[in-house]
This record gives sequence, structure tokens and C-alpha cells, in this order.
Amino acid sequence: MNNSYQISIIIPIYNASTFIHKSIKSVINQSYKNIELILVNDGSTDNSWTVLKKYKNKYKNIKIASQKNCGAGVARNTGIDIATSEYIMFLDADDFLDKETCLSAIQSIKKTKNDFLSFGANFYNKRNTIKYTFEFKNSELRAPNILSSYLLGGDIKSVVWNKIYRKSFLDKFNIRFNKSRINEDSFFVMSACLYAKSISFSPGRFYNHTRINAKSFSNAVTPDHFIQSAQVLDAEKDILIKTGNFLKYKKQFNIHAVKFLTYIIFMGAFSNLRFRMFFNGFNTVMQSSIWKESIDSKMADLPISLKLRVILSRFPKILWLFGRVI
Repeated sequence: MNNSYQISIIIPIYNASTFIHKSIKSVINQSYKNIELILVNDGSTDNSWTVLKKYKNKYKNIKIASQKNCGAGVARNTGIDIATSEYIMFLDADDFLDKETCLSAIQSIKKTKNDFLSFGANFYNKRNTIKYTFEFKNSELRAPNILSSYLLGGDIKSVVWNKIYRKSFLDKFNIRFNKSRINEDSFFVMSACLYAKSISFSPGRFYNHTRINAKSFSNAVTPDHFIQSAQVLDAEKDILIKTGNFLKYKKQFNIHAVKFLTYIIFMGAFSNLRFRMFFNGFNTVMQSSIWKESIDSKMADLPISLKLRVILSRFPKILWLFGRVI
């Protein structure tokens, strides 16, 4: 590959014309300039495409693409396939990067032969103030501890945007997003953890996650979240089985699945869903094969905090009523 740029940053865009500017400008204003910005319009029905064309005409390092609405994961796949750089990063349309993000990321990953690198982030609330953060110490992790750490809820977050990936690594193992429109990050990150030989963590909080987009998962839970969350876990299990790794990681995967599904249940209980819609989603989880297999394995394998979540999840009406109180 003839790399004219070192980093490709991919932004999937759906009806983001009112807030995409800050995200794009945070890339344009990076102190590190050897960046290819790929903007993928995911079937927007507002004037997002017009906005993207204006940026394309103004900046020579911007590429744009458009597709029918298939979800952020498929849009990111389009971006990966277009990318010509050695490294890949992802940015959501309602988020923004610190000015030194790319410089720090490229300097850190170039020092190693690691497959991807993670860095810290700030989370903003609706009042645009920092609600909480996470960051790491400078460290490395090697297989097979990488996947175990992810499944057991270690430092590897189930989001794609606080990382920089070697594109050759993604292409070698055909690591791509599946077609899920919800929780698509989890499948991608798990796949990367499965195939990675070594990864690293870099100090500093460089990514800024906001709550501007009212339709983002952090702002709204729908009945589809329950259905597709179980489907994502099924897809993760399938890839472990196909690669001959499921039995090796079965205990860790069951813990991961229970944690994932109880999280969705709690998010639904504390959302604006009416009880009937929440209860229908709850039943979808309870009746899924992935829930039954994970719970039936051995409750004794679950950490105490997760056992408590499982017990509370058996009382959906109480959870939902408690969500109304707070």
C-alpha cells in the first residue's frame, strides 16, 4: 500500500448536520497534520451530505462517501475499505478529539509493534461539563491475556473510538463490524482482542464523548437494544467457535455475556421506556439462548457484584419502578 497519510480517521454520519462541525474541526485542527479524514454519510435524510461536500471542497485531505442507511458499523467498514493510511482511528459524529490526540497516538504506537493502542477519554453530560473520565498507565498486554482481559471487563473498553489500530492487522484478519446497528463496537473490539498478539495503553485523556446526539445509545434505549444485544453476543460466540477458541474462553465469555445483558436490562429500566416495552425487551433477553446458556453454566463462576445484578434482573417491575423514582 502506498501510504500518502499516516492516519485515517473515519466518522460515520447520520442526520448530524447540526453538530458534525465540531467533530470535523477537531480533526482539521490536530497538531499532527498527516491525517486522512473519511466522512461516510449513512443515508442521512437531513442536509448532512451537503455539509460533507462543502468540507471536501475546502480540505484536500478529506474523502467523502455515501451509502444507504445501514448503521454506523457498516459505514465504518466503508471507511476502512477506502482508507489508505497505515493506521486507523474512529470518531463519532457527536464527539471531538483533543488537539494532541493523533500526535500522541502515532508516537506511542510507532514505538511498538503492537496491533492496537488504547487511550483515555472524557465523558460530558448534557450540561457540557465533564461527568467522569478514564485513563491508563503506560503498559502493554500480550495474548492470550488480551481476550481474557476484555471478556472479564479489564482495561480494554468495548468501544472502538479510544483506540488506534494498524490497518494491516485489521486487513490480515478481516476484522470488520457486523451488520448490527446497536452495540456494533463490542463485536469489533472482541474480534481485535481475539487476534491481537500484543496491545498497549497510553496515558492521557484524548477523546471527548458527548451527549449531543439525542438518538445515541447513551441517550436513548429502544426495544431493539434488547434484541440486537443478544444477537451481538451470538455473533461473538460464533467467531470463538469458528476459530476453535470457545472452550478455552467459555468461562470468561459467560461472565462477559451476563454482564452485557444485565447492563442492557438496567439501562432499559432507567430509560424512558414504558413498562410494557421494557418488559417485552426484558423477556427477549430472558428467553435468548445466550442468556440461558450463560446463566445455566455456573452461577458460582460469577463475581459477587454480577450475581447481585442477575438476582435484581429477575424482578423487572421493581427495577422499572425504581428507575422512575430516580
